[in-house]
Amino acid sequence: MKTLIDMHTHTGFSPDGEGTVEQSLAKAKELGLAAFAITDHCDCNFRYKADHYGDPEALKDGMMYGSGEYAPASIAAQYEASQHLEGLNFLCGIELGQPLQDIEFAEEIASDKRLDFIIGTLCSMTLCAWDRWKRSS
Repeated sequence: MKTLIDMHTHTGFSPDGEGTVEQSLAKAKELGLAAFAITDHCDCNFRYKADHYGDPEALKDGMMYGSGEYAPASIAAQYEASQHLEGLNFLCGIELGQPLQDIEFAEEIASDKRLDFIIGTLCSMTLCAWDRWKRSS
């Protein structure tokens, strides 16, 4: 018998995700997953909204900017939902991207005691690459 887990998922807090934390948890339970983590994006190089950086080219990747707002909101929502959760091994997580681009922010996120799980990434997908990938799938 196989044990199925999913440790890399996104909700509507991530620019490339959809749905709520509660919907994701309900689906994981429905699927009978042995363990489940939500790892919404937190790209340190996109901490602020695009206009903060003063680069008009930044707006082409506008959907990823503002992680300083949506990543902490995801962690809070995950933690809140986990306080009322039964019957699922759930890990509160984040996908921490480009931590060397804003070490202070990366440390702030990584030190959040509500987190159980961190995926570290050193790459970034531009909107153009995202669009190409999305159209091909």
